[in-house]
Amino acid sequence: MNIPTLSDWSFKEKREVAWTTDNEKVFIDRIGTYSAECSDMGRRHLLRQYRIAIQKRCNWEGIDRDAVLDYLEAAQRRLG
Repeated sequence: MNIPTLSDWSFKEKREVAWTTDNEKVFIDRIGTYSAECSDMGRRHLLRQYRIAIQKRCNWEGIDRDAVLDYLEAAQRRLG
């Protein structure tokens, strides 16, 4: 009797992801607009906090990490 091993399973298939790089960019564009409490904190502060938070992200599946970090940096530069 052959018992299947992990190599018998197809883990190589690309899975659909629910969150993409474009979704992340839209999120960055809207930071500070989701609630009155957020807008009171200021977009500049929230983007700094977001930069700290995403450094802790472990799963970037479906998201281009470098593109998101570049986009975030550009968003912060636009604020001065």
